[in-house]
Amino acid sequence: MRYIFCIVFVVLFGCSDQPIILYQIDDDFAVHVNSFHTEAKKRGIEILRENLIIKFGEPNAGFLATSYNGEQRLIVFSKSKWELNPLWAKEYFVFHELGHSLLKRGHIDGFSIMNENAESLANFLDSRDKLIDELFSLPK
Repeated sequence: MRYIFCIVFVVLFGCSDQPIILYQIDDDFAVHVNSFHTEAKKRGIEILRENLIIKFGEPNAGFLATSYNGEQRLIVFSKSKWELNPLWAKEYFVFHELGHSLLKRGHIDGFSIMNENAESLANFLDSRDKLIDELFSLPK
């Protein structure tokens, strides 16, 4: 009987062609992800909380973070670089990576959270609302 149960279980649940898509946000990033969703909602944009993993690991080429936007969206942050930043800068960097993963935005020049050189970081405290408005606007 036990043998039959195992066969039935494997047939029903073990051979799916569908990948398992996760939503898992490490605690260090949760406040910023929640803020991102709040800011989107203020601007009339509803973003589902699905298909996203944010964790510490080894991003590409010594960067602070890397977004991988395949079937499973994944953002990996360097813990050592993360810890060097104040809270407001952490929000900026999480918003930048979520811009890639959830808004499908690429890098752009000029006054934007999506500027790849983080040129707007120095203005984030004074211009937070304008930068976030730009982030959630449609790319031109």
